[in-house]
Amino acid sequence: SAPLNPDNVLAGLPERSAQLHLVWTPGEHWRLGVGPLWRDAFYHDMQRAMRIPSSVLWNATLKWERRNFWIQLDIENLFDAFYWVGQEPIFSAGTLILQGTPRKWQLSTGFSF
Repeated sequence: SAPLNPDNVLAGLPERSAQLHLVWTPGEHWRLGVGPLWRDAFYHDMQRAMRIPSSVLWNATLKWERRNFWIQLDIENLFDAFYWVGQEPIFSAGTLILQGTPRKWQLSTGFSF
């Protein structure tokens, strides 16, 4: 039994989250996108003893494209925010809470034919 959770609300994922991504095209070949990802605070365990706080992460994309060639830079957690994530508590019965991923960059390129 879970006295603090009599309705047995599942733990492990935020019930509310929102993402906004705005894209701006400053020139013929350029595209810039930026926006926040918000996750509401949530309980990590069925007993409602461990609560992971809310977080806001900003993501950005810069892309250059010309004819059949493109190059793109994606940045997750643009401002290197400190946040927490939890191990899946339902299937693994784990209560491990870890620091979220720091800023991450990905550069990709492509050619269509």
